[in-house]
Amino acid sequence: MEIKHIDNEYAVLDDFMPPSLVNHIEQVMMFNDNLAWGFRDTTAGVDDIDTDNENIKETFQFQSNLYDHDSGPTSPFFSDIQPIMFFAEHALHFSTQNVSRIKANTLVQVAGAEGKYHPPHMDLMNDNGYAMVYYVHDADGETVLFDKRFKQAFKHDPKYLNHGAYDLKEIARITPKKGRALLFHSNRFHASSNPVVATRRVIINHVFTTDNNFLTKID
Repeated sequence: MEIKHIDNEYAVLDDFMPPSLVNHIEQVMMFNDNLAWGFRDTTAGVDDIDTDNENIKETFQFQSNLYDHDSGPTSPFFSDIQPIMFFAEHALHFSTQNVSRIKANTLVQVAGAEGKYHPPHMDLMNDNGYAMVYYVHDADGETVLFDKRFKQAFKHDPKYLNHGAYDLKEIARITPKKGRALLFHSNRFHASSNPVVATRRVIINHVFTTDNNFLTKID
C-alpha cells in the first residue's frame, strides 16, 4: 500500500485493496449489463459558469446512483463496492459517521474538451465532510484540485456558492489509475475532465463525514 499526501490537503491511496477485489469492482462497474446508468446534461450542477475561463468546458456524463443518505442503498450492486470505504478507513485510520451519497460517473471523449476541465464545484460544504474519488480503471481525464475551500461565514451569500467568486489556483492533478483512491475535504473546489485517449473514464464518488480530520493525522 502506498499513501501520498500534500500539506494535509488531500491523500492518494494506491494498492490499498486486494487485486481480486479491484478486478471485481472493475467488472461490476464497466462490464455489467444490469447496472443502471442515467444521462446527465452536466457534470457539476454549477449554474453560473465562469465563461471567461478558457480552461472550463461543461459536458454531459452518465451517472449510476449507488447509495443515498435518506434511502440507503439504491443499487443491487452496492454491496460490491461497499468494501472500498472499509479499506480506505483502515488505511487512513478514520471512522465514517454519515454517508451523504455514493454514485458512479462515466465520462466519454467529447470534441473540444481536450486540455479542459469541468466547472469547479464542491460536493458538501460541511467542514467535517470528505469526498473520495475511486478510479475503477486506468484512464486519462485528470481530477483537478484547487486551493480554495468553502467558507462557512459566506453561506448566506449565494455568490460564494459559485467558483467564480474565488480566485482559484490549481494545486494538484490526479491521474485515474485502477484501484486508486483520492480523498480530500468535500468543501474543496475540484473538477473532473473528459478522457482523450481512453474511450471512457469511470469513477465512484463517495461523500461522507467523519468525527476527525484524518488528513492531518497521516504519518
